[in-house]
Amino acid sequence: MTASRRLRAAPPRRPFSSWSSAGILLVTLAVRFPAPTDACDEIPRYDSMKAKGNPVPPVSAGFAVDYECRPGYRLIAPLVRLTTTVCQPDGTWAPRLQEACTRRQCPQLAEFLHGRVEGNFQFGSQANYSCDEG
Repeated sequence: MTASRRLRAAPPRRPFSSWSSAGILLVTLAVRFPAPTDACDEIPRYDSMKAKGNPVPPVSAGFAVDYECRPGYRLIAPLVRLTTTVCQPDGTWAPRLQEACTRRQCPQLAEFLHGRVEGNFQFGSQANYSCDEG
């Protein structure tokens, strides 16, 4: 009895796929370009708050910025919002802050004889005086 052996044909080779090209490109870019730095390039800005001490960017990870109300604003009472944020290693700030200050109320202007005052009395607002007919 003789044994016969069959040779298996090698599987056909697939051409170089576009997915392989994309993978090689991504690996090359990851090796070629450095990872993000551990610094924040900008200090977050807010309409009603300013950073205490005027820190100058860039700042390193772990750097905390405390905010205070700008002139003409006051803390929202009771204080329910944070006023400190910290630079993260990925270049972002956490926690993300919301405005924690509101416009101050100005003293109400006195009414005058034969006229009136219109407008609101918040910091930065405008009041208009008008006279009655005659």
